Amino acid sequence: MSLKMLPMLGFEFVCSIFIKNIKIKILTMNTQNKKPFFHTDNLPLATFLKTKGCNLLHITRETPKHAFFGFEDDSTREALTRKFWSGKGLVEPRSFCIAQRELKTFLYDQSFPVDN
Repeated sequence: MSLKMLPMLGFEFVCSIFIKNIKIKILTMNTQNKKPFFHTDNLPLATFLKTKGCNLLHITRETPKHAFFGFEDDSTREALTRKFWSGKGLVEPRSFCIAQRELKTFLYDQSFPVDN
């Protein structure tokens, strides 16, 4: 997805940050429903957030092999992301595997609404 397409998809602001040499895009506002959301292309982080109960809003495919996961953004999501990157976030391993399998199923079987 190019930056030129973002206004058409309802994004008001895009910010890219680097944490531990991994690029994370934060899209701060969806103008269609006014809910702020967080976008990441990092599968382990997306899996951790899903395991912890964060609400997955959508998946956006940039290319056939590159996708972004859009989560509802709130203070809980922000705190969980900080725990993940600091290495202090703990989850039950089986729950993590189940959540990762679900995300991969959403990607490959296209059983979740995916924005192209």
